[in-house]
Amino acid sequence: MRYDYEDDNDWLDEPEESEIPEWDYNENTRPARKSGKKKRRSRRMQVLIGIAAAVVLFVLFELLVPGSFLKRKEVIDSSPLMEKIPEGELAPAEPVIQEKKYASLDGMTEEQHLWNVLMEYFNGNKTAVLGVMCNLKAESQFKAACLEDYNNELWEIDDTVYTERVNRRTIERRDFLESRFNGKSNGYVNDYEEWVNLDGGYGYAQVTSYDKKEALYRFADQWFSPGGEGEEYRFNIGDPRMQAAYLIQVLESDEYKYMNYMIRNAQNVVDACFYWLKYYEIPYDPYCDDYYTLAFERADSAKSIQRACDPDYGQEDKKDEKTAGTDE
Repeated sequence: MRYDYEDDNDWLDEPEESEIPEWDYNENTRPARKSGKKKRRSRRMQVLIGIAAAVVLFVLFELLVPGSFLKRKEVIDSSPLMEKIPEGELAPAEPVIQEKKYASLDGMTEEQHLWNVLMEYFNGNKTAVLGVMCNLKAESQFKAACLEDYNNELWEIDDTVYTERVNRRTIERRDFLESRFNGKSNGYVNDYEEWVNLDGGYGYAQVTSYDKKEALYRFADQWFSPGGEGEEYRFNIGDPRMQAAYLIQVLESDEYKYMNYMIRNAQNVVDACFYWLKYYEIPYDPYCDDYYTLAFERADSAKSIQRACDPDYGQEDKKDEKTAGTDE
């Protein structure tokens, strides 16, 4: 409908009531409304279209922009990087950290190693060396990783397994020192209510008491720690070199100064054996005669030890025979 106004102000005039068109309120003529399902479907479609558009834009960005992730991966995969580095100028490889190995005796037996260590310490005094070694042979057969046989049977475990468990702390320090095992006893109850002391000897000298075991364990900790003689090796409570060094520390200590003096000045191997028994080892005395009979028994192994370790063994007898022949 168009109105013609006589002047500019006529458009402000309200139309006459008769001129207002009548609206047909018939329900059939109303604009249709969307149902709830159609609305949700429409919104879902809009969201999917938006996501698809974002994905397309991202892919286009990655393919076109030089610094994108896909472009960088393409360059790396297609570039012969090793050919660009001149031969001989390769960057050094990162060092591989490996677990330390156990020390070895480089072909020597433990018996020979002990002989050499003690001979150096006693300045070649074979009587003193044999006095100590005869006792060690009786106790451990020159096996540093030696658990007392009583405990082998009681715990049903061999020396190697026991030693490895101590080294890896599966058997804790306090359990090594106390030689305890839950639920089993030889009659000596210790300070811990749930544990019992089994008097388990260990090592060359079969140290058994708490203080001696603690001294051995503490020495091992220092020996294998940074700055110690065995710092490049794994901790090993049954290490032959460490235990030999520990024996020297025992001999040099103020506590056993008198024993050291007596062994050095012993007139024979029996006496040297006796002083070690009486002042350091202090084992059970089966004959109840203050270790005299036990010293004689242990000294019997002196010749077999010399035969196995002393390069001069038998030479003195030959010299005596030559001297005797000359005298005749």
